[in-house]
Amino acid sequence: MNNILEKTIQPIEKNVQNPLVSIIIPVYNAAKYIKKCLLHIITQKYKNLQIICIDDGSTDNSLSIIKEIANDDKRIDYTTSQNKGPAHARNTGLNMAKGEYISFVDADDFVEDNMYTSLVDIAETNDADIVVFGGWPYPNNSTTPEWISRKMASSNAVYEGQSEVVKALFFEENSRPFLWLHFIKRDLFEKPSKIRFNEEMDLGEDQVFQFEYFPRASKVVFTDKRLYTYRWNQEGSLMWTYNNKHLTKFEKHIKLVETVFKNWSKSGYRDIEGYLPDWAVNFLYYDLKNLPKCFQYKFAKQIVDIASTYDHNLYMCSEQLYDKATEIIEMSQVKDDYETILNSDIDSIKNQIESIEEQIQTIIKSKTFKYGRIFTRKKDRLDIESILPPTRKKN
Repeated sequence: MNNILEKTIQPIEKNVQNPLVSIIIPVYNAAKYIKKCLLHIITQKYKNLQIICIDDGSTDNSLSIIKEIANDDKRIDYTTSQNKGPAHARNTGLNMAKGEYISFVDADDFVEDNMYTSLVDIAETNDADIVVFGGWPYPNNSTTPEWISRKMASSNAVYEGQSEVVKALFFEENSRPFLWLHFIKRDLFEKPSKIRFNEEMDLGEDQVFQFEYFPRASKVVFTDKRLYTYRWNQEGSLMWTYNNKHLTKFEKHIKLVETVFKNWSKSGYRDIEGYLPDWAVNFLYYDLKNLPKCFQYKFAKQIVDIASTYDHNLYMCSEQLYDKATEIIEMSQVKDDYETILNSDIDSIKNQIESIEEQIQTIIKSKTFKYGRIFTRKKDRLDIESILPPTRKKN
């Protein structure tokens, strides 16, 4: 393996008519970043590229920047859509792609200058359907979530045959969820039937897609090369938005799980090892436990019903997750009256609100707060009316 990974090849001369690698870049209001993203791609040592930019209704200067750079590099194809989301943009890119290999890049990220030389070399030398590689989070410091750092690391490994490839999908850390760490033969999306991103989903559609194309591969190679830099903390991104709406995010995760189970059933994949229940329990359990009890019952029942609908049972998970699967099943079978549970949760929230109201009153009545207002310019003073609860506001 080391000899394969250390080997380098000479860059192939540019061939616009028959590109070997098609790079798909969805773009939405990325004017601040798209120039750097594209410059890191067009200056690659490997030249035989088709660079596809899909501007998804940007209201900033993104499209103008793409056009300006495309004037000097005819390998760039660009088109526009009207804010239909990243799934539609990537599908548009797949329909435009002419290359033997597909690479996905996000418009606010950037890649190493030897990325495609390395990936083509590994794919061609190993006859790999997918090459999975590593990357760096940006910024990379103490604020970086541990799970992102873990998912962006990779080690050297080869999986051959469908059963081994499926095992890699579930047990290799960076098999999921980051689509842009995969270098993929385009045939996987076209044969034996065409597969595309689910455009009805706006969170997790990339992971659903990975569950579709990964089992089609005959050979997957993992390399420890770190070739991609991911800006993980972009305010306004879908992931950032849903991380701040826990219930909405969990509902979409339930939809993701249901879609994966449905797609596997439709494709006829056998799962006697219980990989899907194992993944579903691990993926959903911890967030489920943090929800109010009334929602725990509702969603636990959905999880159990999804598994049952597609001929699975949560008990088929690994022994490490068996207790958590049992807990989810028990949540779904709760005997208490649903309204009683709901009222209990409401009472708990009321108590929390009352406690916060009392804390606000204590602060407002304190000498420190009163002296602070005296020495604070009037225009900078806190509007007390704006923070008082409705029952405490002046009439």
